[in-house]
Amino acid sequence: LEATELADELFQDPTAVEDPDNEALARLREIYTEDSPTPDGVEEQLRDLVANGQHERPSPTGIFREVSVYAFEPVDQDTLSFDSCNQIDTETVDANGTVIETEAMVVFVRGSARRVDGVWRFHGLSNDISRSNPITPGGSEAGLCAQLASERTGQ
Repeated sequence: LEATELADELFQDPTAVEDPDNEALARLREIYTEDSPTPDGVEEQLRDLVANGQHERPSPTGIFREVSVYAFEPVDQDTLSFDSCNQIDTETVDANGTVIETEAMVVFVRGSARRVDGVWRFHGLSNDISRSNPITPGGSEAGLCAQLASERTGQ
């Protein structure tokens, strides 16, 4: 969840990628395993936003992304897989605040974490978004992923 919060912060202010001492970027790299493609992918997306004079912001509902993590399964003593529900409801805007693009969906993806030198690190989420469902832009409901995750686990 911390990784998601950091990424969300960065996408809302992508110019952070231009600061080699940015704490959020450093912490993002620290949270992930060294072989995870995610931190590099995030930085690439941030550079693209900066190059285009854009940033992301929450939809009019105020929800940017909501995540629930559930269905933890040990793979071995140092690897854990899990499911996640990600409700995304964002707008990409230009420097004038004009909406360029909206992204609104609920995505269920597998993720994994690994223990490295005794510390659990996030490896990332699957790129398989086949379990995604579109939602109306600006139509997010707070708590939706928590509700859907509890329905999937029966809790």
